[in-house]
Amino acid sequence: MTAGDPGPPDPPGGPDDEPSGTVRPTGHAPLAVLVAVGLLLGWLLRVAALAAHQAVNRLVLGKTCALVGALLLGGYAGYALAQLGVGTPAAQERLLRSSLAALAALAMTGAALLLEHACRVREPRR
Repeated sequence: MTAGDPGPPDPPGGPDDEPSGTVRPTGHAPLAVLVAVGLLLGWLLRVAALAAHQAVNRLVLGKTCALVGALLLGGYAGYALAQLGVGTPAAQERLLRSSLAALAALAMTGAALLLEHACRVREPRR
């Protein structure tokens, strides 16, 4: 090997040979930052009182999300239970993913019920 010789070429499949057009999954840190920014902006921009039609719109959204979340929760939980007796690695992966989806559906249902609760109208004082 001489000073001007670049040496043997790199083997194919190295880190620089990533095919164009691939998408990498988003990491946890950017998602956590987006959640924190969303919570901060939501807290800073909250509205003290809503107009009647805005409250009704949010109530309908909350009711719809609660019903869809409950439907998804039941579907994913049932699919997860169906995978319990199967001993293949693919079934274990499906069990994990459907369990996580069921937890997400539970969170969606809970958030929707909180939204419904926030839209309640208090009785006027007498």
